[in-house]
Amino acid sequence: ERVLRFTDTPLLIAWSEVYVRPGVEVDTVFDLRGARVGVLSGGQNGANFVALMDSFDLPFERVEFHDFHELTDAVLDRSVDAGVYFSFYHLGDQRLSPTSIVFSPSDASVTTAVNGSVDVIEQLNDRLEELKADPKSYYYDLLDEWLLQSTRFATPVWALTLGVGLLVGVLVALTFVVLLRRQEVRIREKLRRSESRAQALFEVQRDMVAVYGAEYGEESTLLEVNAETCRRLGYSREELIGSDPRRLVDEADADKLVALQAVIRESGQALIPLHLRARDGSLLETEIMATRYHTGNVQYTIGVGRDISARLAIERELREAVAEKEALIREIQHRVRNNIQTIAALVNTQLMIATDPGVTGELTKTANRIHALGLLHRMVYQSGRTTVIPLNEYVRALASHLSESASRPGHRIEFEVEVPQIEIDMDLALPLGLFLNEALTNAILHAFGDGDSGTVRVVVTARGDHVETVDVADNGVGLADTSVTDPGGLGFRMMRMLGQQLHGELHVSGENGVRLQLRIPKEKR
Repeated sequence: ERVLRFTDTPLLIAWSEVYVRPGVEVDTVFDLRGARVGVLSGGQNGANFVALMDSFDLPFERVEFHDFHELTDAVLDRSVDAGVYFSFYHLGDQRLSPTSIVFSPSDASVTTAVNGSVDVIEQLNDRLEELKADPKSYYYDLLDEWLLQSTRFATPVWALTLGVGLLVGVLVALTFVVLLRRQEVRIREKLRRSESRAQALFEVQRDMVAVYGAEYGEESTLLEVNAETCRRLGYSREELIGSDPRRLVDEADADKLVALQAVIRESGQALIPLHLRARDGSLLETEIMATRYHTGNVQYTIGVGRDISARLAIERELREAVAEKEALIREIQHRVRNNIQTIAALVNTQLMIATDPGVTGELTKTANRIHALGLLHRMVYQSGRTTVIPLNEYVRALASHLSESASRPGHRIEFEVEVPQIEIDMDLALPLGLFLNEALTNAILHAFGDGDSGTVRVVVTARGDHVETVDVADNGVGLADTSVTDPGGLGFRMMRMLGQQLHGELHVSGENGVRLQLRIPKEKR
C-alpha cells in the first residue's frame, strides 16, 4: 500500500560510483575481477554493485564497513582495492579518485504522506520546474556550492547536508507561503460573500431591524439599521447610526423600556410591546423581540420590531364585536327570562282558579317545567356567562324547588344530591334539566304514599366536562303504580324523547323503588 507521495520534478539526481587510491587505474568492472571491494553494510549502493558484477559473471570479494569514513581508511591503507560510494561523497573527502564505473542513477525527491496536503507537492513541482528552467536562479547557486563547482576547498559532509536541507526548507517555506496566501484569499472571499448575504437578508426584512451596543460601561448606540426601520420612522440611516436608541421610544413607555432591558440582562432575550415615535411625531404600536450577544468586551443587542397597529386594531374590533354579541345575548336571555316568567305567571294564575284536581296536577307539572327552563336562564344571566352553567348548583336548586311545589301534604322527602362541580353548556343543560325535572317530579308524586317519608337520590357521573350517567332513584313503592312506565304518560314520553335528544339510553328498574338511569355515550355527544 502506497503511503508516500513524491514530487514529479526531482530535487537532484544521484548515482553510485567506484573510487580507488590515487594512481590506481580502474576503467571497467573487468578490472575488478578477483579484487577486494568495500561496500557499506546493508547499503543499497553495495547491493546494486553486487548485482552489476553478477550480471557480468565476475567474481570478487565483498568487504562490508559501517560507514564511508571507515571504508575510505581501508582503501587508503590497501585493505581493499576499491570502494563503492554515493556519487557526491568525494566532494567532502577528496583523498580518493573516482573511476568511470558509474551505475544505478536515482532521483532525490521531496515527499509527503499520501493523506497529506496535495497542494504542497503541486506547489513544489511548479517551483522546482521554475527554478531549474532559470540558470540564474538560487537553485543552481546552492547546487554549485554544494557540489563544490564554485569553491576551491573541500566542504564537510555536515555542510553539504545543511545546504540540501536549506534548499528544501526554502522551497517548502515558499510553497507554504503561497498556500497560505491562497487560503487567505479564499477566506476573505468567503467572508465577503457571507457579509453580502447577511446584509441582503438584513435589508430585505419586512420588519424593522436594528443593532445597538457599546463597550461595557458605556452608553449603547445604534450601530446598524435596515431600510425598513428608516422608512417607517422617517429617518435616514446616517441620522440613526450612532444615536441613542432610547430617543425612539415614546416617553409613556419608559417603564416598559427599563423592564425590557432588565429581562434582556437576566435571560438574554425579551418580547415586549412598545410605542415608537416617528420623526413626524406619530406613534407606531410595535412588538419588539430583543436578543443579546457579545463579542470580546462589546455587548450587542439585536432588536426586531414588528408594526402591530393593524393587528391591535383587529383585536380591538374583535373585542368590541364579542362584547356587543355578549350584550345582545344577555339582552335576549333577559327577554327570554322575562317571557318565561310571564308564562309562568299565567300558568300560576290559571292554577289558582282551577278546581278540578286533574287540571290542577297537570298545571302544576307544566309550571314546574317552565320553572326548570327559567332557572337555567336565570343562572346564566346572573353569572354573566352566556353559554355555560354550574351543574351542581342547578340540580340542587331544581330539587329544592320541586320538593316545595310538587310534594303532597304530609310528605317528608329528603334529597341526596351527588353531582360533580362541573360546568355544562346550554345545549346539554336544556334537555338535561327537563329530564331531571320529569324524573324528580315522577318520584315526588308516585314513589310514596300519603304520610310516607322517603329519599330521592340524584347521582351524576362525569369524566372531565362530559356527563356520562344521570341516576334518579327512590326507595318508594317501586313499579306497583303502572303510571311510571305507562308509554301513554306525558312525563314518561318526555323523558324518552329527551334521552334520545341527548343520544342516550334510558334504563328503568323497579326493585326497591324506581331507578331511572340515563347513559350518555361520549362519542355520540
